[in-house]
Amino acid sequence: MKASGACWRPRSPPRARAAPGVGLIEHRTEKDRIVLLVASPPGKTIYLPHSAICSAFGIDDPSRLVIETDGIRMGVVSICRSSTLMKVRKATVEDLTMDDNGRITIGVCHDGKPARMRLWDPGQGALRGITAGVTGAGKSVLQNLILAGEKRSGVVSWGGDVQRGMSLPEAEGRVDWFAKGPVETLLMLTAAHAVMKYRERLSYEMGRGDFALGRPWPVINITLDEINRLLSHPDEAMRKATAYLITDIQKTGRKVRIGIRLAVQSLHLKGLGDATRSAGRAKSAPCS
Repeated sequence: MKASGACWRPRSPPRARAAPGVGLIEHRTEKDRIVLLVASPPGKTIYLPHSAICSAFGIDDPSRLVIETDGIRMGVVSICRSSTLMKVRKATVEDLTMDDNGRITIGVCHDGKPARMRLWDPGQGALRGITAGVTGAGKSVLQNLILAGEKRSGVVSWGGDVQRGMSLPEAEGRVDWFAKGPVETLLMLTAAHAVMKYRERLSYEMGRGDFALGRPWPVINITLDEINRLLSHPDEAMRKATAYLITDIQKTGRKVRIGIRLAVQSLHLKGLGDATRSAGRAKSAPCS
């Protein structure tokens, strides 16, 4: 693949019309892609229509063109030789072994580089997150990868499958605690909350404020699959208890090495009691 500075300049009318007013700042050619740094004029918000740019460059497979912007003036347009997201391979032991920054590899990014996810953060402690997607999108595959990574890396996994074990059947017998159904999952959440309060008290008495992985306690990550079924349970007391426990663990669990991760098809964040905090966590996926 070869790139020329002329490929974005307005001397080519169809390409100029694809993103009017957007100019090329610089470009580079890599082995399997061309990367273009572009910008809109001062005072103008950048606009890069994906379909129009694909058409202007004669790209028939839209997955080969990736557009990223800062939402203001700057943008990066990547034109790949082929779609890297179509190259699926099995995870390796190395992928699922946590590095010094608390990350495992869960796939590839649009540019072919490893997509990494944190199981914990050395500077912040345990993490929270939400995985959302329709049936067949791959939520269960992702959760199984994460659970395998936790087992490989010394993180204690507690898994709650509200769909009575049908959503994450592979996890049963392979994690420290596997709860099936709404009642068992709520009991597990209650136990996790009690552990959190116990650790908070001891941490205050010991004056500890660090986030070491295994000192003085192991990291416990709680995975709750199909949690929307419990948050919308017919029993009001169960709904309220679930929302309270999840919200409280989200707020303070990280400080005492207890993380929580939700996997859902759809979720009304108000059900967690603190919609603003939950929405913020949903936007900030723990990947890097």
